[in-house]
Amino acid sequence: MDTLAIASPDPFPGRPQKHAAVVTELLYAVMLYLKRQSQSGGICLYRASYQLPGESNPVMTPDISVVFISEDELVDDGPAPYMPPLVMDVRIPEESMRLMRQRAEYYLAHGTQLVIIVHVEKQCVETYDQKVATLYSTDAILVLDAVLPGFTLAVRELF
Repeated sequence: MDTLAIASPDPFPGRPQKHAAVVTELLYAVMLYLKRQSQSGGICLYRASYQLPGESNPVMTPDISVVFISEDELVDDGPAPYMPPLVMDVRIPEESMRLMRQRAEYYLAHGTQLVIIVHVEKQCVETYDQKVATLYSTDAILVLDAVLPGFTLAVRELF
């Protein structure tokens, strides 16, 4: 896998408003869930960076990530030295599915438990875990029990 192809800085810095609206909807839904589950210790982060130790490892910056640490443990200088348990990326037209899947494979190979890719143009969601990839259509309910027990979201609410 070519690490330069999946690494930041963002090769597509001009994000469309539709992309931003979907990221905001997803961010809001997860933050609301985490607030209601105050004992979970989960923190939802927008565009936080992660890089495993070692110079050759890429800096990964998903649209949204969820970590289960205290606020005191949040890294305040540079990327966090681990991969988050949950990663969510909203695909823009310039990003190929091959690139998105390569990123998902990288996250999963390095400790992430669940990767979500939202396709704005196709209005669907893909989830990836260590065992299976699942496609959710607009009529489906997204269930993230593996990382966020009890979290559900109607896919159509994202669009």
